[in-house]
Amino acid sequence: MSAHDTLSDVLRTVRLRTAVFYYVSCEGEWVAEAPTSRDIATAVMPEAEHVMEYHVLTSGECWAGLVGQEPIKMRRGDVVLLPHGDAHVVSSAPGMRADPGVGSYFQMGRAQRPFRIHYDSSAAGGMLDLDGHLPPPAAAGSAASFVCGFIGCDLKPFNPLIATLPRMLHLPAEGRSALSEQFATFAAAQSAGRPPGSDTLVERLSEMVSVETI
Repeated sequence: MSAHDTLSDVLRTVRLRTAVFYYVSCEGEWVAEAPTSRDIATAVMPEAEHVMEYHVLTSGECWAGLVGQEPIKMRRGDVVLLPHGDAHVVSSAPGMRADPGVGSYFQMGRAQRPFRIHYDSSAAGGMLDLDGHLPPPAAAGSAASFVCGFIGCDLKPFNPLIATLPRMLHLPAEGRSALSEQFATFAAAQSAGRPPGSDTLVERLSEMVSVETI
């Protein structure tokens, strides 16, 4: 069996269950720090056994990395996937830190989806827009904008893929198609309108993004 076929067989064991998407816009000097997914899973995705996070940069540049490790630079179209839900930082410059703000994720869990979070140098943390309006993927004057998401998956029966993945995966946009950015943006629009079948479609789009990254 070829290596490609082996990977395909393993990927079929990943049982994605649900997905949540939201927009983030940033300007000036900004930093966002996320706690571990186990600390917020009951708020954002209580039905999932395990929660992964990812960020698709749709405009600008930024830095992203695990807490306590050197960050990598992200450019438009790049994807970062946190398979194990580790605490991480995304910021306008390397070396910045912020309050993880666990409580804000419980607000997110009650928000009409998708919602918008805005970061800038004047705010102590992200400003969460709960009005339910779908914002543009890139707000005017933003230094960076994202489509971010949580992906829920099953770990039982034993899922061989999750355990073998590194703590952070970075998929650069350079040298490949812009499918991840297009998938994530389309998925957020589907979440806003919630036409019939949208929940299943969002899950399938999440799977596409995850498989492309892996």
